[in-house]
Amino acid sequence: MPTVILANVRADYPETVREVSGLLEGTGTNTDTCARFLWHAREGDVVVIPRGMDPDYPEYVFAHLGMRGDSVTVIQVDGLMSDSSLQGPDLFGQLDEIVRRVSRTRRSGAGPFGR
Repeated sequence: MPTVILANVRADYPETVREVSGLLEGTGTNTDTCARFLWHAREGDVVVIPRGMDPDYPEYVFAHLGMRGDSVTVIQVDGLMSDSSLQGPDLFGQLDEIVRRVSRTRRSGAGPFGR
C-alpha cells in the first residue's frame, strides 16, 4: 500500500490566526515548506501539498533521489489543508482511487504503475 504524505503545515492554526497572519495568501505564493515533503516520498507514494509549488521542483527532487518523475503522485490543493478540505469528497475520492490502483498493481506484481 502506498504511503500518503499530507503536507498540511500550519493547517492546524485557527481560521482567525490564518487570516490575521496572511497564511492563506502566503500559501498560494510560497509552498517551500510543504514542497519539502517530496524528499520523503518513495516510488508509489502520494504527496498532497498546497497549490503553488514551482512546477519543475518535483522533477528536480525525484532526479536527485534516483526516481522516475511519474513514480510518485503529487496532488496540489487550493489553500491550506484543513480537516474539512481533507475530508471532502473530491480529495478523499481521488486519494481512494489512487491507493486502490497502486495497491492492485503491486499485488499483481506489475510494479507500482503496471509496467
